[in-house]
Amino acid sequence: SQSRDTHFGKGGIFHKVGQLTELVLSSNACALPGCSIRFERFVPILRRAMSRGYVKDIYGNFVLDGLINGFTLGVPQGALKGKRIFRNYPPAFEARDQVTEAIASRVAARKTLHLGPWALVERALYDCIDDFCCFPMGCVPKPHAPEEMRPTSDHSRTGWNAATVMGVLGHTLDTYKRVSWLLEKDSFMYVSDVANAFMIIPLAPWVWWFFLLRCYRSRLANLEDGYMHLFADFGSRGMPGTFKIFFVEVVVQMARSELIVTLPMVVHVDDVALIDLSAEAVNEEMLRFQTWSQDNCGIGWKQSKDRKGAQLQLFCGFWWDSRTLHIFLDSSKLDRYLPVLAEAAASKVLTLVARQSLAGKMQRAVMTFPKGAACLLVSCYTGMSGLKLPWHTRRTSRAERADYQLVHDLLRLNLGRGFYRYDDFSVAPTVLSDASKGSFAGGGYVSQD
Repeated sequence: SQSRDTHFGKGGIFHKVGQLTELVLSSNACALPGCSIRFERFVPILRRAMSRGYVKDIYGNFVLDGLINGFTLGVPQGALKGKRIFRNYPPAFEARDQVTEAIASRVAARKTLHLGPWALVERALYDCIDDFCCFPMGCVPKPHAPEEMRPTSDHSRTGWNAATVMGVLGHTLDTYKRVSWLLEKDSFMYVSDVANAFMIIPLAPWVWWFFLLRCYRSRLANLEDGYMHLFADFGSRGMPGTFKIFFVEVVVQMARSELIVTLPMVVHVDDVALIDLSAEAVNEEMLRFQTWSQDNCGIGWKQSKDRKGAQLQLFCGFWWDSRTLHIFLDSSKLDRYLPVLAEAAASKVLTLVARQSLAGKMQRAVMTFPKGAACLLVSCYTGMSGLKLPWHTRRTSRAERADYQLVHDLLRLNLGRGFYRYDDFSVAPTVLSDASKGSFAGGGYVSQD
């Protein structure tokens, strides 16, 4: 139509979008200016790893399709219909400066495209785009730096997450069990972090129209501008599974195929831990893997934050001590958890977001308790059932409040310390016991010692 030609033509609002779409269709998604993945290096190594059996065909073909056409994050094309525009949530306005800086950094890295003043973008969208979504942004504190705020994308509100078909993207995190098994007595662990992990993943051109957002271009701006994510962000239901396949099932296995990685490795989202009985071995191999993945796969690392091989190491929110087989929470976390749990134990009503935060804290807390303590999480998850939006509330039950209080009391008593494995424990003597109950109550026992 004439309006489409106007908006996609030279000088139009979507002129750059059209150019980038043609670039992907004529070449591949890795040809996008902001993509760090080196297609010509990545693909031959991937095919070699698939032929050797290191990378399963289902994962290798999934990543190949994503590198060529762009990743869809599990949503079938055409699953979303209609035109949806949402305003950002109050926290995004309250932390406006930090949100503006975060989006500006994505634009500078060419991970996000600046379209222009929102009023013009909105008019153009209604003129020539049949199906699109402008998702609302929120803001949350960064886990390791609560004073800093990180923008979040609510793709549930637009219906994107509901349209996601998990399939091969479905997975569970078993980091705690894997580290507990691999980190033997006196082992060393090296911890590193992938830089901007989710932003490595290029999206398919049709997905861009459902990753529209608006925010202020600068701190002094009075009106919002329109933006479009070309690469993934936080908030999409299928993104963790997509990155897990890309990094864990493909990149790490490619490195094993090339004998770059030979030691046990545990990956928790974008945190990587390498484990061995030799500190020198983990230090050398992690550096080799970082260099190889940067050169061949376009994966950057926060090397300034690396924690080299040590027997007392911080990983996945815990301190792990292989000398004593202890696991414990950082003292700052313990100081934050106790008052929050005490407050929850006295609360008659809790929101969904409050319960989600409590569930995360309790999950970490129970890992320092003896086995079986995970049952204390059940009432919290039951309270979340059926709540959809962050501010939705539900009354707390007596059992739920009692669980919060019990976790608080146990955490205060054990000081956030426990054992991740019991190798140093000796076997207790055999005890045989019996009891009777009726008109007479009593019992007895005999111990082998």
